[in-house]
Amino acid sequence: MITGFSKSPGQRGPQHESYEEKYERRCEKHESLLRRNNRTTCRLTGKEAKEPAQNPRQKEFFRRRNLTIEELGRTKMMLPPGKRGTLFPVNCSDNLEEIPPQTYLNYLPNIQPHTKSIQHNFSNIFPLSKSSQAILVMDVPKNCKGTQTTKELTSEKKNSCQQTDCGTAVLDKEIIQLSNYLNEALHRELVLKQKMVILQELLAMLLEAAEKSWKGQFNEDKLKCRLSMLENQLQICTQNYSKRGLKRILLEMEDQKQNYEQKVKESLQKLLEEKTQAQNQFQNAQRALTVAADDCSLWKDQLDNLKKDW
Repeated sequence: MITGFSKSPGQRGPQHESYEEKYERRCEKHESLLRRNNRTTCRLTGKEAKEPAQNPRQKEFFRRRNLTIEELGRTKMMLPPGKRGTLFPVNCSDNLEEIPPQTYLNYLPNIQPHTKSIQHNFSNIFPLSKSSQAILVMDVPKNCKGTQTTKELTSEKKNSCQQTDCGTAVLDKEIIQLSNYLNEALHRELVLKQKMVILQELLAMLLEAAEKSWKGQFNEDKLKCRLSMLENQLQICTQNYSKRGLKRILLEMEDQKQNYEQKVKESLQKLLEEKTQAQNQFQNAQRALTVAADDCSLWKDQLDNLKKDW
């Protein structure tokens, strides 16, 4: 809601009046005032019509919305003959109603409701040419398309506001604060994502280390169990046999070892003797074979000679 100024009791509008109705009522009022000022007889028809002065309430209205009106330098505008109080912008459609210059200023915030501020110089806007055949063409500057604040209006920039569709005024300071909160939330979200990635990596490493430690503990438990079993067996052996009994057992084992070695030696000697005998027999057989081969060759020669004699 607009709370920059209060109306007098005589000029107060209806209690339950919407923003559009207020806007239309103010436009009609400005249009009637403009026409009344232009119809005065004290002005000459050939001279430019002066614009109505701003009252303190209107100044406060524009100051609350940061709608300071700057001079549109070198603008071209059209004023048809017989209609000095109307304005036809170039970019407007043909079916729009004829709007006076003062009323057109009030339509600018409605045309661009989402812009933060529109700066114009209210004293030098829409200059009327002397000739009735002149063409009025307005070039909207770039600063009308977005938020533009000057260096001289730093205090007004802090308290400037934006008009929403519902008719409520939102301070730019609150919008900036909200954007800072959003940026901070995005930064925190990115930090949380990075922390989540790091935690996932740490969790994977922790699971791997836990598995290795579990296997190591399992192997250690197995070794401990085996060692305990061997210790128990050793204790049982020491309890069942005394030192003298162990010495006697060791002596018996040594005697058995010596007997086994002697038996092995005897068997090896027998094997060697048998081997030598087999080798001698093999040599004798080879000798007999060679003698038999010689006899065979002699008998073959004799046989051949006998065949030749026959």
